Amino acid sequence: MKFWYTRIRVFLGLSQFICWHIQTHQNYLSLDEISKKLKHLVVVFIGGGLGSSLRYLIGKLLNTTNSNFPWGTFVVNVVGSLLMGLILGYLAKQHQVSDHYTLALATGFCGGFTTFSAFAIENQQFLKSGDLTSFFIYTLSSIVLGIGAVFLGLYLTKTLNV
Repeated sequence: MKFWYTRIRVFLGLSQFICWHIQTHQNYLSLDEISKKLKHLVVVFIGGGLGSSLRYLIGKLLNTTNSNFPWGTFVVNVVGSLLMGLILGYLAKQHQVSDHYTLALATGFCGGFTTFSAFAIENQQFLKSGDLTSFFIYTLSSIVLGIGAVFLGLYLTKTLNV
């Protein structure tokens, strides 16, 4: 419960800062424009929370003490890249898609689901322990498969009638 309470407090503080910033630095936007920006922020917040929660569960499921390899981070980053390609490819095919879908799914969910910071710290741990083989395998496979997954997602949405 404390976890969500802290997130909500941070979100509310960030919302107040954004309102202040918008009003003082953009020649006083209308209330409708401020409301639209705050709705976008809420959509990203919800999508990011769902993506982060799912990443946490997958990490708990896949990262075992039996393996030295960070399978959880690896899988969410590759799957998240595929989802990003599928989402952006699908949305590009639609002509009247709301910004809310892109913000909720691509920016929010995929942004919360994938994690570069965990990828970076896990590589630092490989280097610190002298495990260069795991470092190179993890780094190269994450980058190659991640970029490949984005292209695969885009290709699938282009060739399939979705």
